[in-house]
Amino acid sequence: MSATYLRSLRSLRSLRSLRSGVVGSALLCAVLVGCTRTGSEEVPIPKGEERICTQIGCENGLRVSLEPGSGMAPGAYRFEVEIDGALTTCEGSLPLAACEAGPSVTCSSDAVAIGESGCAMEPASQGFSEVFFKDPQHPKAVKLTVSRDGEVIGAGEYAPEYERVQPNGPDCEPVCEHAAATLALTAP
Repeated sequence: MSATYLRSLRSLRSLRSLRSGVVGSALLCAVLVGCTRTGSEEVPIPKGEERICTQIGCENGLRVSLEPGSGMAPGAYRFEVEIDGALTTCEGSLPLAACEAGPSVTCSSDAVAIGESGCAMEPASQGFSEVFFKDPQHPKAVKLTVSRDGEVIGAGEYAPEYERVQPNGPDCEPVCEHAAATLALTAP
C-alpha cells in the first residue's frame, strides 16, 4: 500500500470519528435542551389536530389535616367547626367501629366530614385524619376545635387562600380550587 493511500484512509477514519462525535454532541444537546422545559409552557397544537388530555383528577375545597392522624388515644371526640359563622358539631369515639359498620363519626350537618383512619387496624393505630369541607366547599373563615373527653386538644382559625389547579394542563378539565391547612393535636 502506498503512503498516500494510508494517509487518505487515516483522514477518512478521523473524519468519520469527528462526524460521529459532532452528531452525538448535537443529539445530546437536543436531548438536554428538550428536557429543560419547565412544563408551564404551552405546547402548540398543529392545525387540524385536537388536544389530548389525561384523566388526572383533583379536589375542590378546603381540607384540614389532623396531626397525628393515627395512633390517637381512645376516648370520646368532639369536633366543633364554625364555617363562615355557622356551627357544625361532629362526634365520634376511638376505637372506631368495624369497617363494615360504616362511619363512626356523626355530624349535625352535611357541611363537613371527618376522615377516619384505621378501622381495620388495632385500636392503637386508629385515628381521625382530616376534616373535609363539603358545603360550602370554599369557606372564607373557619374555626376548628377538637376535644377528647371534654378537654381541648387542638384549635385553629383559618382564612384559606385557594389555589387554582389544572392537573391535565391548560384547556383540559378538570379545573379545581383547593386549599389545605394542618391542625396539630396534643394530649390533654
